[in-house]
Amino acid sequence: MHVRSMLPFRMQQRDDLENDMQLKFNAYSALSTQLQNAQAKLQEHTPSFTMVQSASVPVKPAGPKRMAFVFIVVFLSLMVTFVIRNFSLLFGGGKDE
Repeated sequence: MHVRSMLPFRMQQRDDLENDMQLKFNAYSALSTQLQNAQAKLQEHTPSFTMVQSASVPVKPAGPKRMAFVFIVVFLSLMVTFVIRNFSLLFGGGKDE
């Protein structure tokens, strides 16, 4: 007896859920259509190509200064040479004579 009394309640609950699902699907379909329309409108207004400026020769170099680079390398090489040649004097690694 108890099962028969629950049947109309379950059927009503199922119908409510189906109606809710249908309403949400309709809202989803409407939003999906709006999205597709907005994307189509955006694509209409977006140019298919972009004008690019022509190449030009720079007036001055954009990279590092050559003379500063040369001076730094020469200075570092002199320092390394000095340390290598005078290693025993600087760090006491030689013989005591």
